[in-house]
Amino acid sequence: MLSIESKKSKRVSVVLLVFCMILLSSHLYIRHEVIGFLIIQYSCWILSGISLAFTRRMDSIKVKWLVIALHFLLICGVGLFYIIGWLSLSRLDLLLGCVLYIGLVEILAYKQKEKAFFLFGLGLPMLISFSLLIWIHYLLAFYLNTDRMRAIIALLLFMMISGLMGLYFSTKLEDNRIKWLLLGMNYLFATYYNIVLLFFL
Repeated sequence: MLSIESKKSKRVSVVLLVFCMILLSSHLYIRHEVIGFLIIQYSCWILSGISLAFTRRMDSIKVKWLVIALHFLLICGVGLFYIIGWLSLSRLDLLLGCVLYIGLVEILAYKQKEKAFFLFGLGLPMLISFSLLIWIHYLLAFYLNTDRMRAIIALLLFMMISGLMGLYFSTKLEDNRIKWLLLGMNYLFATYYNIVLLFFL
């Protein structure tokens, strides 16, 4: 049985990464077929998630970051490109704030401040995601087909950012139930996120 800690796991991670790239290229041929698009999208998620798990002990930092970047792109890339078409991303203060927040949590992790890391790296992003989820459901329930629906675009963007932060910081945890629970919840949020974009907006 192949172990995530074994040397062969590095090759498995790269092979899965190649399969993800092949599946991504097939989007060009089925972009008008929603069902086929969703099948390939979720297949990429699964392969990318397994590849991400197998990179845990990978020596090459560049390859590891490539897998992480591709995973983030697969999880929220479709929605991100959709949002860019609707929302101006010239707000450098928002981008700077996200970078500073990630840097702060990285410092907490480096200095082994476990309580602060769990609070700001995992607890706060999860709280933000749940709050935005409730807000989005409220708008869908009471303000469907009104001008206030435009606010969902911004809310989804913030939910995506908080979800990515939670996903990134959860990869720093040791292999236990909490880590895999957080990763699973992130997948559920990403699924909901893409469904809202595809069918309601």
